[in-house]
Amino acid sequence: MKRKIAMIQPYFGTLPNYFGLALSSYESNADFDWYILTDDRTPHRYPPNVIVSYTTLAQLKSRFQQHFDFPIALERPYKLCDYKPLYGHLFADQLGDYDFWGYFDPDVIFGDLNRFITAEACQRYDKFCLKGHFSLYRNTPAVNLLYQQKVANCLYYKEVIGSERNWGFGERDYGVNAFFAARNLKVYTECPIADIYYRDYAMRVIDGTATEREKSRKSCFAYEQGKVYRYYWLADEIRREEFMYIHLMKRKMTVLCSNPHAYLIYGNAFQEAEPITRDLLESTNQDRIFYRPLDKLRFVVRYYLVPACKILFVERNYRKFVAKLGEISRARQRRLRKT
Repeated sequence: MKRKIAMIQPYFGTLPNYFGLALSSYESNADFDWYILTDDRTPHRYPPNVIVSYTTLAQLKSRFQQHFDFPIALERPYKLCDYKPLYGHLFADQLGDYDFWGYFDPDVIFGDLNRFITAEACQRYDKFCLKGHFSLYRNTPAVNLLYQQKVANCLYYKEVIGSERNWGFGERDYGVNAFFAARNLKVYTECPIADIYYRDYAMRVIDGTATEREKSRKSCFAYEQGKVYRYYWLADEIRREEFMYIHLMKRKMTVLCSNPHAYLIYGNAFQEAEPITRDLLESTNQDRIFYRPLDKLRFVVRYYLVPACKILFVERNYRKFVAKLGEISRARQRRLRKT
């Protein structure tokens, strides 16, 4: 029997400037229906398998609240990250005929998902992938309501969606992912994804192995007729590997290609397709010395200094300003501990 898979993406704010390329990658995955709930009314050519609903975050919160007898928190779009594992329950009225449902982010260009998520694997596994930018869940009551389970040393959903804090409910080891093993449900984790580290100019897959670093030094990505590849120079030859998708988190991209079905990805841009040569691979993925410090500075200014100055000089709320300084200090300490 043919699989039916629904992908769900609530997104509030301005969709990426390369969203048209993302839409083309959805269209190439015709076995998937892509549901987008957004307040961005920018005109796009939406393929037949993409269903768009225009709504607001407040309206979506009201819809979600109907499923719970306690107040939920959803004042910021980013808080939706904690609701993703709940979509099987929250969107049940749209998912009745689907075998699987999932979620995804708009900064992802998908390759050939059927190449990796096979019909045979769908018979064996109840979840595919562990990431917040893409995951699939079997559409059954046992899986859809799994988030409500109490598992020792793990997050509990009432605390997660009852506060504005971001918990990483769908990605943390002590979140929903741990619930599957506790209930003898199988998770497929061998998902080849190109999750790009955003703090470097060079497009490096997040992986600390020596082999991965060697591949990244002389490489570029390519979208070719519904497939995502990385070409790289290694051991005196051009090699190629295929990925399920490429995730361009927090990366500002420029669209320089004219064909949405064939292009290269490097230099923070979608480039016109051209023959892959050694010279190309040696020149496309060079890092920039000041890129990382400047990126960190932009992050601090945007997410800390600007909000703090607004609180102090516009709102004139000194207590809230002091609390913001404490938040900045705690965030800095967390980053230092990680390093």
